[in-house]
Amino acid sequence: LRDVEGSDRRRLDWNGRNRREPRVGAGVSCRAVRGHSAYLAQIGPEIAFHVGGGRYQRVVPEGEASEPLGFADGSEPVFSRYELAPGDLLLIASPQIEELLDAEALRAILLRGGDDALVELFRLASGVENFSLVLLACVVEPEEGAQTEPAHDGTESLPGATAAAGGEPALTETMAAAGNAS
Repeated sequence: LRDVEGSDRRRLDWNGRNRREPRVGAGVSCRAVRGHSAYLAQIGPEIAFHVGGGRYQRVVPEGEASEPLGFADGSEPVFSRYELAPGDLLLIASPQIEELLDAEALRAILLRGGDDALVELFRLASGVENFSLVLLACVVEPEEGAQTEPAHDGTESLPGATAAAGGEPALTETMAAAGNAS
């Protein structure tokens, strides 16, 4: 929180001294994981989506927390907690994601699962400036020594696909950035 407060103070100072220049602000999302609990702190125009337990939830800061750092004095982040189970996703993205996709299209992509969602979101966002996303997926890891089983078409299935019978849930994170960070 000290880093967020320091960044907020520096931007407020800059905006106060440079009234002829466009105001400078920033949004921050921070995710921490402990066991199967994911904690999310958000401030500014950041957006997140949680898919789990058959539910789809859009998560955005409200009130003063929705203002970018450097625009409001003393803003505090909004905190949320999620208990993740196998198949759950937590997506943190730039707000432009809602300009790329309507709510139903984004929901449909996320419900496909982490691997498919990441590929599709990266494809859609390629070339978009100042865009980033982080996808946290809770998957089932195979037990040690577990063998993959051949799929019916003779190809080998992924280890996670056969682990549901006895594997342990685990969290995996994938980050993708598209476009220029100018």
